[in-house]
Amino acid sequence: MSIEISKPSRLKQGDSVALVSPVNLPPKEYRADESIMLYLDSVGYKPLLFIASADTEKSRIDNFNNAINSGARALLPISGNRYGENLFHRLNYEAFEREKPIYCTFSAASALLLALHFRTGVTTFYGPHISFIHTQATFRENNFTVSSFWDTLTGRYEDVIRNLYSLPETPSDGENIPFVGINESQSRNIIASGRLLPVFLQSLEKAINKGVEVDFENHILVVESDEIGFERALEIIKRIKDKGNIQDSSAVILASFITHKKNPTNLELQKQLYDSREVGKFRNSVADTLGGNVPVIYGFPMGHLKYKLTVPMGVEATVDLESGDIKLEESLFSD
Repeated sequence: MSIEISKPSRLKQGDSVALVSPVNLPPKEYRADESIMLYLDSVGYKPLLFIASADTEKSRIDNFNNAINSGARALLPISGNRYGENLFHRLNYEAFEREKPIYCTFSAASALLLALHFRTGVTTFYGPHISFIHTQATFRENNFTVSSFWDTLTGRYEDVIRNLYSLPETPSDGENIPFVGINESQSRNIIASGRLLPVFLQSLEKAINKGVEVDFENHILVVESDEIGFERALEIIKRIKDKGNIQDSSAVILASFITHKKNPTNLELQKQLYDSREVGKFRNSVADTLGGNVPVIYGFPMGHLKYKLTVPMGVEATVDLESGDIKLEESLFSD
């Protein structure tokens, strides 16, 4: 089932930006709503607050739907941490399709991205939450991540998204993600094309189980997760294959299955996830599961890594399977 894609307008100085929290409402002592609003104002936007006063599904989604109708050009969640698949029936898809706001979230909460994108055709964005972007954040993202977030949402992005982890010199701060690509000796075609589909693996399965018709055909699947281990990840991919057409993907980029932590609690799992031999075996197992006809590569800066890109969903692109670089073949925005 192909969908007709429509695009939001890029975020411009003076635009209204709504703070939302549709899937989760953290306790007030863990929130920084005022600091975030001051930050948005300082960088040239008009902040609006659409965060529920009570942590109930109805209250959170009513506020989210009000934010969609508010005229805000972007909806930026302050948190995630829940999948949100039980909220799909409460979303105002008609308003989202009409207003076409920028909506950017990731991890478990990205189940809503899939529902909104595949039920409206509007381009959405897989990227970090504003709670880790503003300058007063306790754990603020690094400049690489912050720049990608704002450059992407404001239309200042480069046409080629460079894969940090296939470069000869990767970051020197310990995050040495193994990259496993495909070269010309392995395949005559090292370029794949399709619409970008960035996802969190468990959210993808939950969205499909809840009735979202995710069509993988002519899509470049960019998938990540957070320290679930390769064996469990492969089982989820097998279940997704049983329920959909993931084997029809143009290509699969296994971004990473690592959560960046200074002091990881599971050292054995960390050892596996950073082991290039284990990564290679996992990549081969995924390729075999998908029938051997879908190019599969591993290693891309998206998701729970220290260095993370903001990636659009639904945009035509090509991927160089030898490097993992992605070239955007069209604008992300309508203007």
